[in-house]
Amino acid sequence: MELRDQYESMALKPEDKETIDSLLDSLDEVEVTQVNLAYVAGLADCLLILERLDLFQL
Repeated sequence: MELRDQYESMALKPEDKETIDSLLDSLDEVEVTQVNLAYVAGLADCLLILERLDLFQL
């Protein structure tokens, strides 16, 4: 939280804060997308393993 506190205490113009907030929101969206893609890749790996063990047919 220290960085958040530093950001909040900065004397920035409203448009600068808006730009930084937009960037931070975009970075959060990228992180969520990466997590979701990793989850889907893990599911795909599981399906491939089950198929190779003849426990599941794709």
